[in-house]
Parts: sequence; structure tokens; C-alpha cells
Amino acid sequence: MWHGDTFAKDNSGPTQSELTLKSRAIYSDEEVLHSFFQDLLETTPAGYTLYGTKPLCLDGFVPLENTIVGNRDHQHTISTLLAIDVIEQLTQKDKNPPYRFLAYPENGQIAILNQEALNQAIEKNIILFKHKFGVDFTTGKYLENPYFFDALKNSPALQGIVLGYGVENSISYEKGKKLLQTLSAKESIIFPYQQSKAPTTEKETLEKYAILPQEVKQLTFYQHTDGDDRLKIPFSFHKNSAETLQLFQDYQKAQIKIDRLLSKKSFLRKVLKKLGITLPQQVAITSKDLAAFFTEDEKNYFRL
Repeated sequence: MWHGDTFAKDNSGPTQSELTLKSRAIYSDEEVLHSFFQDLLETTPAGYTLYGTKPLCLDGFVPLENTIVGNRDHQHTISTLLAIDVIEQLTQKDKNPPYRFLAYPENGQIAILNQEALNQAIEKNIILFKHKFGVDFTTGKYLENPYFFDALKNSPALQGIVLGYGVENSISYEKGKKLLQTLSAKESIIFPYQQSKAPTTEKETLEKYAILPQEVKQLTFYQHTDGDDRLKIPFSFHKNSAETLQLFQDYQKAQIKIDRLLSKKSFLRKVLKKLGITLPQQVAITSKDLAAFFTEDEKNYFRL
């Protein structure tokens, strides 16, 4: 099933865009942002927020001290931290842009918001959000609540709604998750003090937990049809529901826009314009020293 927007990263090594940053210690702000946003659009559903109807995209990164030098997490964290630093220094042309980039480095998380879509998602389901955040909660006030995103982690249904996974899909997922947790807690412990093997596939899950209600049993997973299928669907869904079909149509339209955008040399400036951020015309702004993000051992490893 799903949990948030963060994909399982390939820890075997950095992506091609991140190799650009790894190849030398000094580079420009534009190169930092180019690498970061290229990776973001290629590996996460962030583009569906900027160029589609997805209200919110969350992406996480591992604290630098918890990463291993040279692996995917290490490069991803460095790329993200540098991008956050650059974006904070750039001038925001629009103080209240329709799309926003938010960074929470202390929590290892960034967010891309489509404010209109997010307001609509909350307004349509306002009673559910009032139940979670209190009767005084109103649409548009979520950014004033410092615990908004953290609180969503404990409410899979609300989390799914704001992440654009569909109301019905999200509610069914939360119901199924709670039932599975309850059933797993009741399982007998076998020697040597280990729980019985948890199901690893959808089929095993349905066979083991036949008691689950029909709406949960109907949830399925997205499988890529071929190598050209670049849809990013990290959630379980009701396959033939009108809601799911509409979501997929919206995501497919957004993916086409993203593919076209990434093929253009001007893609970075177009993305920043969406976020209300102005990038100066010169190619190089100020140089960034990659060595500042490494320990002494790591500097020696990369010969910085």
C-alpha cells in the first residue's frame, strides 16, 4: 500500500543529475537547482503538483550524519540541502505564489504545494479536517499550524486526500491499515520469539486476512505496463472507480507536460517561475563549496 509521497530510493548510487554535483567541489547556484529539480521531477510526483491537479507533494531526505558516503541517500541529501540554501537566498517575485516550495530541513522534508488544489481538497472534506484539527480549523489556515504536516502522518486518510490519492482510496486504505494492525497484534508469537511471517504480496495479504471488508479487498497496486510508462503512483486504489480513473487521466496529462518540459533547456527557469522565484540571468551566480557538506574523511575520499 502507500505511506506518504516518498518513493523507495535506489541506494546503489547517485542519479545521473546528482553525478554532475559529485564530479567537482565548486559549482554555480543554477547547477545546484538544475540537478535538484531534474531529479525531483524525474523520481517523485512533484510535477503532478506543479503541472497537474495534485494538491501536495512531500519528499524526504535522510539526515546527512545517517548516510553513507557515495550512496544514493548521501548524494540526495547533499543535493537537497544545497538547493534549499540557494532557494532561500533567491528573490521571490510573488509573495503569495499559487505554487510554493517549503523546506523543513530539521525534519528532513520538503513540500511542493498547489495552493488552489490543496484548498479545494480541504474544503471538500472540511468536516474530516475539523475532526482532526478542531472545529476552528478553516481552509487556507493550514500553513499557520506548525503541526499540520506532522499531524497528517497519524491520519492516513487525510494524508492521502491532500497528497491527491483520492478520498475513497484514502479512506479505504486507512480502514485497511488499522484492521491489519489489529489482526497482526493478535497473532501468536512463534519460537524464537518472532511473529509469523507477514504477507509480502497483495495475494498473500488477501488470503491471510480474508476477514477484511470488501472495500479494502478491492484495493490494488499500480504496475508499470512497459518501459515508457513513467507514471508515479505510490498509492493503492480502487481500480475501476470513477475517482481513480479521473486521477489517472489527470496524472497522465501532467506526465506528458513534464516529459516535454524536461526536454527543454529552459526547464529550470520555467519551474522557478511557477514557484514565484526569480533566477538572475547570469549562468553562474555565486559558487558553492561542496566540501562544506563533508566530514574530513569524506573530503579525503572525494579528494576535496
